[in-house]
Formats: sequence, C-alpha cells, structure tokens
Amino acid sequence: MTGRDLESRYRRLLAVYPWEHRRRYEDEMLGVLLEDALPGQRQPGIGDTVNLVVAGLRARLGWTARGLTDRAWSDAAAVTGLLAALTLVAVNGHAVISNIPPAPGPEHYPFGGDGIGALDWLPLGTWAVVCLALLAGLRRPAIVLVWAALLTDIALLPSQYGSNPIPAVSGLWQLVLGLVAAVAVTVRAPRRRALALLGTRRLLTIVLALATVDAVFLINRLASDSIGANGSVFYVFHLHDNKVPRRNLELTSGSDAQVMFYLAFLAAAVLALLAALTTMDGPVRRRIAVLLAPVVALVVLVEQTFDGWAVSNMNMGHPIYLVAAQWAALAAVPLLTLVIALLLLTRREHTLRMVALGRTADRNQPTP
Repeated sequence: MTGRDLESRYRRLLAVYPWEHRRRYEDEMLGVLLEDALPGQRQPGIGDTVNLVVAGLRARLGWTARGLTDRAWSDAAAVTGLLAALTLVAVNGHAVISNIPPAPGPEHYPFGGDGIGALDWLPLGTWAVVCLALLAGLRRPAIVLVWAALLTDIALLPSQYGSNPIPAVSGLWQLVLGLVAAVAVTVRAPRRRALALLGTRRLLTIVLALATVDAVFLINRLASDSIGANGSVFYVFHLHDNKVPRRNLELTSGSDAQVMFYLAFLAAAVLALLAALTTMDGPVRRRIAVLLAPVVALVVLVEQTFDGWAVSNMNMGHPIYLVAAQWAALAAVPLLTLVIALLLLTRREHTLRMVALGRTADRNQPTP
C-alpha cells in the first residue's frame, strides 16, 4: 500500500509536465523515481519535488514556445494586429468627438469638450494610416508607425499621470492594446494575411460596426445642445478613455425613445462585431482571444477595483497617486491572465485532439 501511495503522489507531480512529454517518458521516469525511493517511503522527497516541478515547468514552457511558432499563431497575430489598430482608430475617433464643444444655450451640455486641436487628430490619423498600411501589405511602414505611436504614449504617460492620474490609469488598457498591436504586427506573416483570413465581407462588417459606434456618439453630440430643459433624459456610460478628461461615455436626449434608438444601433454594432469574430476559424479565433485577454483583464481590474480611488481623486481636491501594490496589480494581472489563457488554450486543444483521435479510431474500427 505504501508503494502505491508513493507512486500516486509521484504521478501527481509528473502532471506538471506537458501531456506529450508524459506520454513518452512518464513510465520510465516513474520507474527511476520508485527505484531510488527509500524503503517505507510514502512521500516524495523535497529535492525530488523541487526538481520535478522546476523541470516540468521548463518543459511545459518549452512545449508552449514551440507551439507559438505554428501557423495558427502567426495568422492570429496578423488578424489581432489589424483588429487592435481598427479599435484604436475608433477609440481615438471617440476622443475627437468628445472634444466637440457644446452649442451655446441656456443650459450647456455638462460634458462638452474644449474644442478640437491639431494634436487631437494625430493619434487618430496615425492608427488610420497603420490600418491602411496593413491592408495594403506595407508591413514595415506599419511596424514603424505602431512602435512609434506606442513609445510616444509611453513617454507621455508620466506627465499625464502626474497632472491627472484618473484618465492616465483608466486609459492604461489602450496602452496595453497598443502593445498587443505592436507585437502582433511585428510577427512575420504573408502580405495581406489579415485581409485574406478575415475576408472582405467580414472586414467590412467589423469596420462598419466600429464606425457605427462613433457615428452614434457624433450624432448625439451634435444634437445635444442643452440638457435639463423640457425634462430631457441624461444617460452616462462608463468607458476608460485617456484622451477625454472624464471617464465617461455619454448619451443625452430629450426623450426615452430617442435614447433607445441610439442604444439599438450600438447593440446592433456590437452583435455584428461579435458575429464577425466568432465565425472565424476555430484555432485562429481561440488565439485571438488569448492575445486580447490581457486587455480585457486590465479593463475589468480597473473598472471593478479602482472606482473608490477615482472618486477620492475627484473629491479630495488634489491628486492621489497609486501605491506600489496597486501598480504591481496593474502589471501582474494582464501577465497572469495571458499565462492562464495560454494554459487553457493548450488544454482545450489537447481535448479537441483526443476527441478527434477517438472519432478516427471509431471510424477505422472494423464493423463486427
């Protein structure tokens, strides 16, 4: 019974290794470990435990790194780079819209911008050119522009954070999305690979969906001259945006029906965008989700845990800066999310391979 307990515990330790490694070497390794065990030993020794865990993690990372070189990853990187660039065009387009000043009236629109300056157009124009370069197959100019835009945002972040930490922190997701775009665009891929994978119809759906979102807020901004008169309805939707002084996405209207009309267009745009992405090839779609997972995790983290800090900043009359633990969380959560997403992807695709092998074996089994 003691030998079986020890064998079972060693097998649990060997589970750290990737499945492919265990399939080839698990029995041999287990035999060596049991042969070297002391008489009556029931627990793996500390030295064996540490060696197995470290070697298993190293092997697992090695298998993962080799998996990252397959064609599905380069395809996913090509599509993700274009999607991230298109998203940043829409985000910076909303920033320009938000800076449109309100029309004069007895009661001004409360979140009106201070006017559009030349610098407001620069990020929008940069990411638009990146998208055009990727679609045209001009990979090198796209790489230069993406990294230049990312490094510029990184260089400006300390001054933005020093003057107003709320938009700087709430807009970190855009910085991470820019990093994802830069890394994805840098991955070697055939010319116009993203366009070939998406197809003209799916690409047009994505572009029109993002354009519709900006168009809804542009129309609403131009139509919302005042608020408060005649019982007008005021809605505020939170959105992290470091280009706008406030962390809000707002729709205003004088009637519920008009607001519902706006929301219907927004919902249709989101559904069209999701439909375009979910109809892509499975391996590429899953890898795109892995690459974008850190961005989503950062948005959720800031939205769910930093609201109290943001409210304190607005009410105290002076900036309240993040402490070291908060910065550590902002850095660690996206990285940890990426690692977990990679492990889940590996497990998912291993399950799919096993199912496919089982179906193949069933088809090849002779009929009795």
